[in-house]
Amino acid sequence: MTTNETRGSPVEPNVSLDGDRFLELGLETVEKQLQDFARSTQIEIDQEELRLTLCGTNLEHHNADPYLNQTNSTLLSILNKNQYGEYRKKKPNYDLCMEDSWSGFFIAQCISTWKKPDPIILLHLDDHTDMMDTLLLSTSEGLIDPGYNQLFNPAIPSHWLSAIQSGAIGIGSFVTALYYLPNVLHVLHLNHNPQRDYQIYSIAKRLAHHPLLPHAQFASIEKHDKAIENHLGTYKNSIDPEKLLQQIPNGRVIVHIDLDYFINDYNGNLGQTPELDIDAFQSRAEDRMDKFFNALADTNIAIERWIIATSPGFCSARHWDWILASLSERIKNINTLIQQNQQ
Repeated sequence: MTTNETRGSPVEPNVSLDGDRFLELGLETVEKQLQDFARSTQIEIDQEELRLTLCGTNLEHHNADPYLNQTNSTLLSILNKNQYGEYRKKKPNYDLCMEDSWSGFFIAQCISTWKKPDPIILLHLDDHTDMMDTLLLSTSEGLIDPGYNQLFNPAIPSHWLSAIQSGAIGIGSFVTALYYLPNVLHVLHLNHNPQRDYQIYSIAKRLAHHPLLPHAQFASIEKHDKAIENHLGTYKNSIDPEKLLQQIPNGRVIVHIDLDYFINDYNGNLGQTPELDIDAFQSRAEDRMDKFFNALADTNIAIERWIIATSPGFCSARHWDWILASLSERIKNINTLIQQNQQ
């Protein structure tokens, strides 16, 4: 599936503030309300133009892991701290990033090689849904990244690069942006939340608003527990990999693994104490890997791409070398097994 990289002329997104409300509330209150709305994306208020400005992603959650700057991790040894948020690399058996927003970038790279927009099956191993509101503007021209004043097409890798850098796609919203692909997206989410386990939802577009930004409509999604017309795809979650993979929709399969699915020491919270010691964490992670890869092997489905996010501030850097080595070996083995079975 080829896509046009051209964005055309810059567009002027309307992220102007309600002037009367700004005067009524004052700068401090307005900044707080809009920062709460933007979550992990840092914002500023242009007081002269009375408009919102995106200033990239706040990575303070990295500070939750005291080992991040102390460990002898192979990955950290080649980076300095200001490179963590931008890191992404293609490895022999998988694509690797720190922040999982870059998973969208890798998926766009993958589907750009497809001849047609086949449905995507995203096996999403993650302690979180990553389906929060984006700060991409929904307009009659399409999606707009207000950070760079450019159109955003989720099928084009370079558009992800700028949208992540601006903060239009922030922590926890990359799956939302993927639902705006021309491909139907089916997310099979393996997590640890038994609530509504295995229920299938239809996904539809939703527009998010903020009263201080009366002209802005931000791209988001909503789940429906019944089938709907013109849906963007589906979402299903389970705590049981065997159950989740029993009925896989038609499509091409991409696996995204956030390491916090296997071990989540801090959940991004400064001062949080890990619930287990390192041996217990790794023993439980091994068990979770065994269950997932065994269930996946039983399906005999080909995997188009494997993507791993290390999740700094969630999964501690003290685990990364061990868990990446284990996953790499398992990925190599299951790819070989599936190829042999399909010959």
